[in-house]
Amino acid sequence: MIIGGSYVTNKERPSDFDCVIVFPQKELITSFSDSAVDGEIAFDILFASEDNPKVVDSYIELFTNTRTGTQRGVVEIIFDESEPWQVQYHYDEEELNVVRRAYSDRKIIERKESRGILVSIHGVNTDAWWNAEMAPIVSSQGWIFAPFVYDNPKRLLVCRGKREEVIQEFRNFIYNIYDTYKLPVSIIAHSFGTYIICRYLRDCGNVYVEFDSIILTGGIVDVNYNWPSVLKDKAGAVLNIYTESDKAVWWMPPHWLVKLLSWTHIMDALFGKCGIRAFKNEHTDLMQQKINILDHCHVFQKDFMSQTMMPFLISHLNGYYSKSLNRLNQENEPPKAILSTTSAVYPESTNFVSFRHGQKKCRHLNIE
Repeated sequence: MIIGGSYVTNKERPSDFDCVIVFPQKELITSFSDSAVDGEIAFDILFASEDNPKVVDSYIELFTNTRTGTQRGVVEIIFDESEPWQVQYHYDEEELNVVRRAYSDRKIIERKESRGILVSIHGVNTDAWWNAEMAPIVSSQGWIFAPFVYDNPKRLLVCRGKREEVIQEFRNFIYNIYDTYKLPVSIIAHSFGTYIICRYLRDCGNVYVEFDSIILTGGIVDVNYNWPSVLKDKAGAVLNIYTESDKAVWWMPPHWLVKLLSWTHIMDALFGKCGIRAFKNEHTDLMQQKINILDHCHVFQKDFMSQTMMPFLISHLNGYYSKSLNRLNQENEPPKAILSTTSAVYPESTNFVSFRHGQKKCRHLNIE
């Protein structure tokens, strides 16, 4: 756990702490609060993982510098037998701008007591009853819940003009909701909703809203969809839930027929059966789960929403900005020298204090 904040101050009663909790792997980051209050003291809590060390290094870089550039100290608390964190990378100004943006967005979330915007996209021939089931779950966990509701007759599947209207509606909706709240956006898409979000990501060009995470259920998108291209710069992570028990997706035409009908503009070649089969174009940020107990609509039961959907969304908060930072690092030339010790990173007037939880001993690095 890395702790910084306004307690490094001349104030008689400092009231704000910034804290990064570092997990061994990102999959272990589950449903925790983004902020907490103990008396008059507010804790702003962020999460990172050891398998993404540059993100940890970036937050330490922020914690050791104020907005005006003044150096300050941080404290590390160690909860197991691990060695104190060793900073391996020093950021230039361009990279720090990306880090600052991600950190500032996260701070806005906490001050508004909101994790981000969660947009649901329903399918065809439905009143989207599951939005009512989902609303209290996501709202109680600090999300702004924004269902995208549209006219949804069955003929959407065979009417190109009607599909184009819905895509334009979604384009305007998603930009307006982001522009209003200026918070990270995540998506839960079901059935025809999976087509809407995948079509938007495929055809939006350079005019788009970035997404932290996307969950697909009951998907009707081609299993050959180009996720590597989308996940490069438009989304942080994707979870595809598929099941052989989804009879609605089984009724979708085979790919050869969909392709044939697309020539006459009756159907879109993007249609497919990802709700019963896994995507073929794999990517490290594309996760897929086969759960045969589910059918087309039973995915929206409280147990699955609480134990699968919400932990995935929470574990990928600010996932898009973390990816942007990593991409920036990969595009740059390797640093001329890799710093091997924590003390080499911190400026002269700074102390890095490391405590091992449950022991009286503490490690205090004096920077010289």
